[in-house]
Amino acid sequence: MSRSLSVPSLARGAIDQILSTDALAYLPPGVGGKDVVVDYQVIGETQARGKGKGVAQVLIVAARKDAIHEHVDLLRQAGLLARRIDANCLSLLEAFQGHRWLTEGRATAILDVGASSTKVVVVERGAVRLSSELTFGGVQVTQALASRYDLDEEGAEALKLEVSRAGEETESVEVDGRAYSVAELRETLESLYEALIGSLRRLFDFYQRTEFAGSSVDSLILAGGGARAFGLQPFLAAKMLLDVEVGNPFGRLPFRLSGPALVDLDEASPRYALALGLALKGMAPREGAVDLLPLSVRDDQTRVRQGRRARRVALVYFGVLALVAALLAEGRHYFRAQADYAREQTAVLRPLVEEATRLEEENVRLRDKLALLEGLGGGRLIWAKALHDIGSLVPDGVWLTDISSEERLRVRRREAEEASSAEPGRTVTSLTMLTVEGRGSSESDVSRFLRALETSPAMTNVRLDYVREIEDEGRYAAQGVEFQIRLAFTP
Repeated sequence: MSRSLSVPSLARGAIDQILSTDALAYLPPGVGGKDVVVDYQVIGETQARGKGKGVAQVLIVAARKDAIHEHVDLLRQAGLLARRIDANCLSLLEAFQGHRWLTEGRATAILDVGASSTKVVVVERGAVRLSSELTFGGVQVTQALASRYDLDEEGAEALKLEVSRAGEETESVEVDGRAYSVAELRETLESLYEALIGSLRRLFDFYQRTEFAGSSVDSLILAGGGARAFGLQPFLAAKMLLDVEVGNPFGRLPFRLSGPALVDLDEASPRYALALGLALKGMAPREGAVDLLPLSVRDDQTRVRQGRRARRVALVYFGVLALVAALLAEGRHYFRAQADYAREQTAVLRPLVEEATRLEEENVRLRDKLALLEGLGGGRLIWAKALHDIGSLVPDGVWLTDISSEERLRVRRREAEEASSAEPGRTVTSLTMLTVEGRGSSESDVSRFLRALETSPAMTNVRLDYVREIEDEGRYAAQGVEFQIRLAFTP
């Protein structure tokens, strides 16, 4: 149930205090008690003239707790939690926003004919003014047909659907091989519709008597699964003298829906009015909107939601730990396998390395021996050739007293090897620095010997250190000069 009323334009907290104690007093008789959830929504405000306070139009909504719990339990069975419980009247208004009667500001009633009840919403000047629920629906129609024609529930339901598709000129319909007179069906259904009309008139009279109503209801919009019940629209229009039409909630959408060929969306659109209104409100929730979810249910669902969030966090946490543990275990296996492989390769290569080391050491020893032999043999050859070459150059009047040497390698052994590898064909020779001492009859004899040495291709860097007279004394003292010459001998 819902009803519109006017209260002083105050802050929401002040309105809460006013309605917390007096809200049920504004609703129709029989609505109240501890088993009802009540909420309100400010649907409009009127500014007062002068210094007076304005007036706020407030929609009070009440719903039975048992009905709310049925919906909440149904959602829980599907694994869902209710975030908000909206009022049917506001969702139906949302579904038909933009309808020409509503935009004109007319007092229009929206009838949502369901399976076991009919929701009635009175809308005027774009806001819900009153709503109620009547005990009329498709189940009552099915029961009336079953009683009239002695049918089971399935047969009566099939007859109801078949006659709802019958045209105005149809005389009879056939179901399961049995023919039914359309006139008799109309008479049976109209007797049922009379009860609905009586309830509507009482509700509209209540609305018209309230001080908040601006005018009486003059139009009806049919919605819900029973909106196209046989003869309902023309019967309501004729008996209540109102404009009546079957509403199409999809008409307010900025695009046209299309579906499979088996579904006629234009024909089935009235039954989706409430669902479409809820969806549209959920897409753009408004601050201060009605929420009939009881506080106890909200707290319970908050705990459930927190528990689910905690479980998800725990699952993620332990999942990450399991992943890290798996990666560490895999890493240990990998590195252990690599270490085993390295040990195997080391065991295979160790004998080869030891053998290579032994061969290298043996090679060094052999090279040292070869160098020693070459040095010994080369030294003898150098001295023999040096004595021969120098001796052949000594002129008459000159004799030698001493020849000494200072041998050095022009290129060291390692440098020689590198030079030989870098410059193939290069020969590495050695120089022998000789010091030649002797005596001569005269300085001219020494000069001839010096020139002979300088012209020899085997002698280079010939240098006379000194030439001087012999200073021997005694009876057998020699006469002449003594000299010392340095030169480089190339074998």
